[in-house]
Amino acid sequence: GATTSRSASREQHHAEQARRSLETRYRAFFLGIPVALYRTGPSGEILEANPALVKLLRCPDFETLRTVNTSAFFIDPAARAQEREMLSEGGVLRSFDLKVMCYDGASRWLRDTCHAVNDEQGQVLYYEGMLEDITEQKQADEQLRSSLREKDLLLKELHHRVKNNLQVITSLLSLQSNSISDPGIQEMFRESQDRVRSMAMVHERLYQSPDLTSIDFSEYVQSIVAHLSRAYASGAGSVRTELDIPHCSMGVDEAISCGLIVNELVSNSLKHAFPGERSGRVWVRLDVQSDAFLLEVGDDGIGLAADFRVESADTLGLLLAGTLANQLGGSLERAPSAGTVFHIRFPRSGSAA
Repeated sequence: GATTSRSASREQHHAEQARRSLETRYRAFFLGIPVALYRTGPSGEILEANPALVKLLRCPDFETLRTVNTSAFFIDPAARAQEREMLSEGGVLRSFDLKVMCYDGASRWLRDTCHAVNDEQGQVLYYEGMLEDITEQKQADEQLRSSLREKDLLLKELHHRVKNNLQVITSLLSLQSNSISDPGIQEMFRESQDRVRSMAMVHERLYQSPDLTSIDFSEYVQSIVAHLSRAYASGAGSVRTELDIPHCSMGVDEAISCGLIVNELVSNSLKHAFPGERSGRVWVRLDVQSDAFLLEVGDDGIGLAADFRVESADTLGLLLAGTLANQLGGSLERAPSAGTVFHIRFPRSGSAA
């Protein structure tokens, strides 16, 4: 019995030595690590803090720091409430950013990561965690956001000025056409005005949009077709326009080219497909595929000559539409129809041509 007792005593002694050694190493780690570590009570009282935390919060020493409740450091009480709520719900807080007022009055941004330590009944004994100073990161982020805001404002102003300049060109063309008596030349000026106006609409929409790299193609085409319908309306036959275009974003270059194609083909239909008092339909459809757009512009009017070929077209409008389709990586094709229907299939931005 005595031998067993001495053996148990030695084991207990060794266990105590191991515990003290572990505590000593932990204490050395806690005090020496440059990361700010802490332990706080359930009500925010500071139980432990290493020198890195004392330095981070700009306190003279730990004894001074422990007289302050953690709630006193929060600049925004709502952030404190949010932190407490997250801890009570999950017991863990990961990378929670908060702005604090340090002991000397300086404000800093800190990132808090901590967890709750509970007793056997699930009650919180204390919280322990670490704080990281992210003030410089926050300042850099804000500077970047400020630069982006400034860039957006400059780009908006640029689009606004381009739109205004294009409108001036439209007005000059209008004034010039008023001094011309030849109807054919007047029509050429009118067509040029429509083309310039189509481009101006893109810049107007970009100026009004939060996204300066793309526009909603559906709304853009609605504006173009509405203007053409008013411009070529007559008191004779009734020609209605139909649009079947889903809301989709299109890059600026794509949108301008497509808008000009729509402008040319729709205006051609309105001018030539319904002579006299004929009635009918003009439509624009867009099929958005995974890697491409399929644009269709058509009418149910008198149609083109049986031997018409797109590649041999000699009108400026169709030549321009064909050139723009090629620039988009597609081609202008006439579809079999009783009226006149054109198809242009071209890859979406980022898709292989």
